[in-house]
Amino acid sequence: MAGVLVGRDAAEVAAREVRLLAALGEDGAGEDWLETRRARWIHGTPQQARDAVRRFEDAGAERIMLQDFLPRDLAMIDLAAEALVG
Repeated sequence: MAGVLVGRDAAEVAAREVRLLAALGEDGAGEDWLETRRARWIHGTPQQARDAVRRFEDAGAERIMLQDFLPRDLAMIDLAAEALVG
């Protein structure tokens, strides 16, 4: 299972990161918390998300379950589906 946070551009990704940290109750160490996850999550713009999936595939993964921490953000779910499924 991999966390997922996707935005159409860097500004949208950053806005979703702020909402995610608020939803999780992270304090001033939120950037550190995110930094430790960016490399192992499906995170970033659509191209960055596809690149992350490719890294999992190259490592031998046949399936990935995406864990969404912003379930009310239906636009992000739609974007992730568009970027990763087609």
